[in-house]
Amino acid sequence: MSKEYDIYASLPPFDVHNHHRKPTAQQQEYLSWELIEASTSGNHDQLIKAIQHRADLDCRYKGCTPLYYASKNGFTMLVRSLLSYGAHLETRNSKGRTALMIACSRGHIDTVHVLLHNGAKVNCTDHSGATPRHLALRNGHSAVVHLLDTQARMPITRTNAIDLRLKQLTK
Repeated sequence: MSKEYDIYASLPPFDVHNHHRKPTAQQQEYLSWELIEASTSGNHDQLIKAIQHRADLDCRYKGCTPLYYASKNGFTMLVRSLLSYGAHLETRNSKGRTALMIACSRGHIDTVHVLLHNGAKVNCTDHSGATPRHLALRNGHSAVVHLLDTQARMPITRTNAIDLRLKQLTK
């Protein structure tokens, strides 16, 4: 038997109706590592397995959450999953940056779109006073800047999101 099998076998399965069964501190530490590893490598199956065993969605490694790492790497599907299971959207790292800020600075437009659609704050600032727009501009991501400017003028609804994506694809 592998170590992973033993650990997961000892964990309570995910059950929305049973909030009493939670992982022990040692199990939670392992699950946190699984989430961080999945969010940095893009492993969706690993992420879902950890979530289903009640991993702390807002755990931290080097000051950053799984949502931050998934956004940093442009793993849009992981970002969607983390948000749908309840990860906090506006959690900040030690520099005061959010998942939206790192996605903008890296130019991951699909990830930025998902974060905005889920209510990420466009006008937030980090400890140095930079906004998501500043970070996108600084790194030459004009499409992200355009999306942020559009969001500032017109909040993204499902219909608006589809229209914006179609315009981007037809350019």
